[in-house]
Amino acid sequence: MSGKTTKPFEDDLDLDSLPVTPSIKPTRKPNRSGKGALGAIDALSNPLAGESQLDKARREKRELAVKLEEVQQQLAEKSDSSPVESAKIKEQYESQILEIEEQLKAKANLVTQMESELAKMQTALESKTVTQTMVMPVTRTEVTFTLMELEPDSVTVSGENARNQEFLTEETLSDILPSIREVRQYDAGYVSNTNPDQLTLCDGSRRKAAAKIASKKFLAWVGNIPEEDMHELSEVLNKSKVVSYWERAKHIQFLINKGIFDSWRKAMDIYALSRGNSDRYKKLAELDNLYVHCFPTPNDVPLNFGEIISKLEKFDLERARETAIDTREKKNEMLKHGVAKEDVINHVIKSFKAVEVRRSPVKTSYISSTGLKAASSLKPNGLVSLKIDSLTDAQTKQLLEWLGEAFDLRETDKK
Repeated sequence: MSGKTTKPFEDDLDLDSLPVTPSIKPTRKPNRSGKGALGAIDALSNPLAGESQLDKARREKRELAVKLEEVQQQLAEKSDSSPVESAKIKEQYESQILEIEEQLKAKANLVTQMESELAKMQTALESKTVTQTMVMPVTRTEVTFTLMELEPDSVTVSGENARNQEFLTEETLSDILPSIREVRQYDAGYVSNTNPDQLTLCDGSRRKAAAKIASKKFLAWVGNIPEEDMHELSEVLNKSKVVSYWERAKHIQFLINKGIFDSWRKAMDIYALSRGNSDRYKKLAELDNLYVHCFPTPNDVPLNFGEIISKLEKFDLERARETAIDTREKKNEMLKHGVAKEDVINHVIKSFKAVEVRRSPVKTSYISSTGLKAASSLKPNGLVSLKIDSLTDAQTKQLLEWLGEAFDLRETDKK
């Protein structure tokens, strides 16, 4: 195998499928070395689709096994028919069973073959230094990447990564974890070693997390990526990632804080999101991780959930957090007992809404030493009303001035 591979950077990231301008695509230098083991490994994978060819073959094998069992069960249930009818049914089902068995056998052989090929190719990679050179999208610098196996914990995930690493668990990584655990990772990530004391991930946070869970090494292309290119490539990848509303909101807030965007409206335009939802994304960005843990995964957090929690915290912050802790425990219990995910999500949302519904208006009366009477009312929707009897003009002016200073109120309209 040649020391270089023909696998281009844009093929791994599938940048051609993204809504970006050609100027931000990295360009690989021409390479005439021919396809090597890594190219063949990549032929087994389709990372942006979320399922590799090997994982797909395994899934189809499992589906055929389930189908075979169902047909056999149907045949057993119809065995009580009359002899003539039973013979026809048996002939029909046995033909179907035979066909499924042949498909299952072929699929099993395919899986075995792919796993064997993958193991051989990985062995070949271990004995050779594999590199690729490409031109970066912004600085136009030529960077040579070396394929390496790294300890997952030795690689830091850039803060520009839109995916929240805290929620990369066995459940959220179930599409790639089985193959990494049973065989190994076969689609390499990208890591920058610009800082000699720190390896920084550019692409592959899910694969890195899965490798750590599976107690495996993380396979990555390691190269000196300039900071400007690191940011550009991270943004291209972020736009292509399927992340939750909450993760997208947190990432936009990160970019605003960093000065990349000067407003939420600008960020919403860049990410092709409705400006009408900007307030909802803001509320999600403010959401504490405790509330997100109440759901099976971040993808299950609805867009308006930040608004629900914001209102609840205004009423009673302590009660809101107590509800979150109880709901999180109930969620874990429901999932453990096999409750459908949709039912769990509905239970979580109803739990928080119920707290708001149960709140009653709070009314309080006051009287001063001079006999001045006042009353306040706090309604479930957060509206506060204050009624004071028989104020003089001077007292009214004094009250309004105090409210203005205390709550930074400004007169907007006078009728």
